[in-house]
Amino acid sequence: MTLEVMQSVQDPDVLARVAKSRGARKHQVSMGGMVVAGWIFRTAVATLVACASSQAISAETLKPPPGTFVNADWKRKPSLQELMAVFPSEAFKRGISGKATISCNITPQGALNACTVVDESPAGKGFGSAAIALTPQFMMRPATLNGVPVASQARIPITFTVPEGGMESVGSKRVLPPNLPWIEAPSYTDVSAAYPRKAREAGIGGRATVSCAMGEDGRLKDCSTGISEPRGYGFDTAAKSLARQFRIAVTNDEGRKATHKVAVHLPVTFDPGMLGGGEPVIGKPSWAALPTNDQMNAAFASLMLKGTTRATIACTVEQGGSLKGCSVVSEQPLGAGVGAAALALTPAFRMTTWTAEGLPTVGGLINIPIRYEPARGDTPPPPAPK
Repeated sequence: MTLEVMQSVQDPDVLARVAKSRGARKHQVSMGGMVVAGWIFRTAVATLVACASSQAISAETLKPPPGTFVNADWKRKPSLQELMAVFPSEAFKRGISGKATISCNITPQGALNACTVVDESPAGKGFGSAAIALTPQFMMRPATLNGVPVASQARIPITFTVPEGGMESVGSKRVLPPNLPWIEAPSYTDVSAAYPRKAREAGIGGRATVSCAMGEDGRLKDCSTGISEPRGYGFDTAAKSLARQFRIAVTNDEGRKATHKVAVHLPVTFDPGMLGGGEPVIGKPSWAALPTNDQMNAAFASLMLKGTTRATIACTVEQGGSLKGCSVVSEQPLGAGVGAAALALTPAFRMTTWTAEGLPTVGGLINIPIRYEPARGDTPPPPAPK
């Protein structure tokens, strides 16, 4: 049995696994060469010790695409405090330095999404996850084609270095990703309504990242601005107002205690497409829950079909990440009940309601391709005797 939509599933009980606080007064993090959409950039190493410093990015351009193409470029790199917040706690306690390379998509708004770990060293010490946790603090100037912002890709190496000596803990909190399984989060309509008036009148898009603590009720609080670009348009104020609408489930005393040890770096993207009243501009969601093998078998096995069956369903994401208003887009084979079986699975799907690049999913339409294959050796049950 295969479910094509299978991706990394966000842990719904993430608070139960929060690590102990950790931190340090000094460490170094450097970013080396960045490969963007096939065109190679070489970045001078930006070393962060007591203060942050960076140097210009130089480019080695391969054959460009048709038209006038300008590669993505750095607009903002993480601060020392932000870097410290994601350093793997166990590795830091043991004085272990490490490296990670992540591959990300760069949106036309300059945010990173769909990041994956390409390589980490030493393996299993958490440096890959730490690098991904850092991405909400990146701000890029997006690539442009003929002057229009376009999506591109980046490969970003990050080096975490613990200096010899001076590893004094400052009790920093564990930073959680923004695409948590929020049971409440702003919808597309909410983000559109919060669009700053000055930016709306000018037709300008922007992005802000706020760093928030978490209350025992699972709501975000005490938010401070990390990024707000472009400045002077009120994107930071709008992001803080939206942050109050987020809530994660806190189900027991252990979870309530864990809220004191976590922080969330929450990106919020305001896309000019939200101003036109057209199709909702939403991000790429992650899965908070997927059908189990038993649920898949219960839905499809009774059809008694041999070989692979496929269906694509289209659904609207509602508050909490559940799906509604689902319809069959395609099914194979036709007329065999495959589409109806796929629709029967919709209660088992649940999406994250906020994405890593800072866009809502609530109110958005998603397509879910499903492929079912009986386990090897399984055969459909014989027809019941008449």
